[in-house]
Amino acid sequence: NAATARIYGLEGEFTAQPVRDLTLSVNASWLHARFRRYITADQARPGGDGVTTDPDSGVPAFDLSGNTLPQSPNYTINLAVEYAIRLPNGAVTLRGESSWSDRVYFSPFNRDIVSQPAYDLQNAFISYEREDSPLRIALFIKNIRNKTIMSAGQVNSTLVGSPVVGFVQPPRTFGMTLGYRF
Repeated sequence: NAATARIYGLEGEFTAQPVRDLTLSVNASWLHARFRRYITADQARPGGDGVTTDPDSGVPAFDLSGNTLPQSPNYTINLAVEYAIRLPNGAVTLRGESSWSDRVYFSPFNRDIVSQPAYDLQNAFISYEREDSPLRIALFIKNIRNKTIMSAGQVNSTLVGSPVVGFVQPPRTFGMTLGYRF
């Protein structure tokens, strides 16, 4: 009962430095990842779609042909702006990031309840690096707007009512990193 799929897309990564110390980056992708042929049963919906049966077992099933492959958003866009402020003995660098992703399905059944709707996420960083020192310090805040974003999900056993369980990306996070250049 192996599935077949067709996957193709485009991706572009662009970086510009319009003036000294300012860097702009854009990464964008379009992905077409679809099942060409896939018939399978769903333990959470044992009656199937009412039309399809699994050709190997004869049990009620679903025809997933045309469904999006799991973890394959159609579109993603990432933007970044970075500016370095030069000081007499080093530099302070400010960086802002924004990313957007189209809906992500976590199962081949493409059910909204087991997916993450389109979302956007922002991060910010400030770092300092001295020219005469191998040390670097950076402060950051990730997921600035504290959005709840699912990163994985699945439907569990029908023995316990087929609950959907999953994992979420980290909430708003503040932090500091110290780096050492060899």
